[in-house]
Amino acid sequence: STKNLKLLENYTKGELPIVMVSCKTRQGLETLGEVLFKTLGIIRVYTKEPEKREFSKKPFILKKGATVHDLARSIHSDFGEKFSYAKVWSKRLVFSPQKVGPTFTLEDGDVVEIHVR
Repeated sequence: STKNLKLLENYTKGELPIVMVSCKTRQGLETLGEVLFKTLGIIRVYTKEPEKREFSKKPFILKKGATVHDLARSIHSDFGEKFSYAKVWSKRLVFSPQKVGPTFTLEDGDVVEIHVR
């Protein structure tokens, strides 16, 4: 109810986002995931193997601000140690894919292809 929503808003003092979701109509579900990821400070990053067209369907979950090197290490410690370069596909890039180094900062939804020595 509107009354309960106001009580909740007053209780949280705007420190936490409030998402109204209906289990019956499913209204609000489309925004729930995005709000959760933002609130938790995490991103989804997909990987792609060299020479393959399709990227992974299951993302790696990383902290916001993670780099390509962080992703490489989370896949396998050897990837972090033997990292050479990566290709990143992203809507925010002028050229996609773009060849990047280990310090390139990833964002939610990026697709990364890692190359090792």
